[in-house]
Amino acid sequence: MSMEVRRWKLEGGSYVKLCVFVPLREIAIIVFLFFFSLAAFSQGASISAELDTNVIKLGGQTKLRLRIEHTKDVTIAFPQFKDSIASHIEIVEEHKLDTLSEEVTTFYKFEKSYTITSFDSGYWVIPPIRVYLNNDTSKYIETEPVMLDVKGVALDPQKEVNDIKEPLSMGITLKEILIIAGIIFLVVGLISAIALYWLFFRKKKLKITQLFQPKPLSAHEKALGLLDQLRKKKLWETNQVKLYHSELTDIVRNYIDERFGVSSPEQVSDETLAAMKDKVDENTFTKLKQLLQLADMVKFAKAEPLSNENELSMNNAVDFVNATKPVEVKEEKK
Repeated sequence: MSMEVRRWKLEGGSYVKLCVFVPLREIAIIVFLFFFSLAAFSQGASISAELDTNVIKLGGQTKLRLRIEHTKDVTIAFPQFKDSIASHIEIVEEHKLDTLSEEVTTFYKFEKSYTITSFDSGYWVIPPIRVYLNNDTSKYIETEPVMLDVKGVALDPQKEVNDIKEPLSMGITLKEILIIAGIIFLVVGLISAIALYWLFFRKKKLKITQLFQPKPLSAHEKALGLLDQLRKKKLWETNQVKLYHSELTDIVRNYIDERFGVSSPEQVSDETLAAMKDKVDENTFTKLKQLLQLADMVKFAKAEPLSNENELSMNNAVDFVNATKPVEVKEEKK
């Protein structure tokens, strides 16, 4: 506690001294809260995530709520999810943006909520959810990870298991018999017609077409063909940048799924990159990271890449496929 001496002049001309004690602890708390509030809004925005309940039954539902506060000079782009928000956690419904502040003065307050569920029992983590500020990828805020406990269906061994009740027997009418008989004759006639067609016509035709049936394309052949078709569409040259990056990443993700068995089409970019980290060399991994992250900025943060950046993403996609395709080993003639 600090002491401060103050003097007051009385009516007679004399002075009186008083010692005023100021508690240092209260001063420290006020200073800490002041600087903490400045740090919390250093970027002009803050975000938090919470669940209505962290424990649900298998197939049960709960709400994930994202609460965002930001000043008037900051714009926020919410992430766009497909069917899932993380591994083992599916989105049942995405709710509309809700305004929390009734009267806007210094900053806005919003809430974005998602109804989620899980059909896999266990402890699952909802990873940090990142949003970018003012379409600038170097400035962002993100939530803390949230844990969800999914309980399996427990059976009580003390309770007696009852037999399945037999269906009630009901009489059948003549009309129902005729309908059933008609369905049976129709099915038998259809099967007979298919069998006759197969024996006399289709079987002969099949032997001829099998000789000219093309060989199925491999994963890298299919991916390179689709990338070439996408390049010829010239989508980004006609101001369809978002569609261009969406189709580009879909081709690469499907190739990763077929080539490496990684469910990339169902994952966010960070999950795909984590799965591919040890499967490719550093140069190839860097090219994959560039095209996925740029596509995320275009789709979710409404970024507008330069022309050379759009071309770079296409070139990196082609290089990634060529670098990871299976190597054909030719047998040497003896």
